[in-house]
Amino acid sequence: MKVSLTTSLFTSLYGVDNRCSRMMTGIATLSLLAFLAAMNQRPLLAQTNEKKIYLSDESTIYAKDIGKPLQKECPNTSFTTEKEKSDYILDAKVITTTTTSYESHTQESQTTDEVVLFDKDHRLVRASSGSNLGNALKDICHAIKNSILIEIVDSQTMTESLDVRGVSGGTGLVGAVGTIVNDTAGRRTHTDNSLLYVVANGEHAILDCYERRKGCVPTGNGKYYAEFDGESLWVDFRMPLIHAYVRNHYVVAGGW
Repeated sequence: MKVSLTTSLFTSLYGVDNRCSRMMTGIATLSLLAFLAAMNQRPLLAQTNEKKIYLSDESTIYAKDIGKPLQKECPNTSFTTEKEKSDYILDAKVITTTTTSYESHTQESQTTDEVVLFDKDHRLVRASSGSNLGNALKDICHAIKNSILIEIVDSQTMTESLDVRGVSGGTGLVGAVGTIVNDTAGRRTHTDNSLLYVVANGEHAILDCYERRKGCVPTGNGKYYAEFDGESLWVDFRMPLIHAYVRNHYVVAGGW
């Protein structure tokens, strides 16, 4: 009787239907919170700033051979078949070179994987090559993560000349006529960029060549991509006429 009275009192105060309604409301609230949490995760995916890469029509290395090692290093990249929607264009080729041995009169062939990354306007970002495709793709991934666009507005070049030619009477001797003749080494002239005046990230910086052994190949004024590690920059560009890819190393030396 006491239990029945208590139950009747509880039912009259709150109602069985009202209690079920509150329970359903609680479940619905939890479901809504879970849905909102899932929706809030979607912008996080967008914040990873996924980069779309278009594999050039001239490529001889297939996307299936590139995708896995590239995404291992750069998980925020993916391939697209729509060139106009891509962030980058990747040119990946197997290059075969043949050398001839004049001693044995035989020819040897060597294959190299060459991968070249361009932005959507076909401006060079990074070029890398070697016998290991994975290592070359690591270079490409590093460029995607760390490259900034710089503008070279001026530069200083340095030219060094070394004349090691001999004379008609022999090297170091003046002959009867005294005319200069070419020695084995001949005349050597080397020109390189010693300083670059650039605009990078909206700031005016002076870059000093850090290629102490061979110097920095002269680079014309214009916009280039450079990998920046916080202290120095590596600038990639393509030589005119011979179409060789060059990579110069500079350190930040000051401002202008």
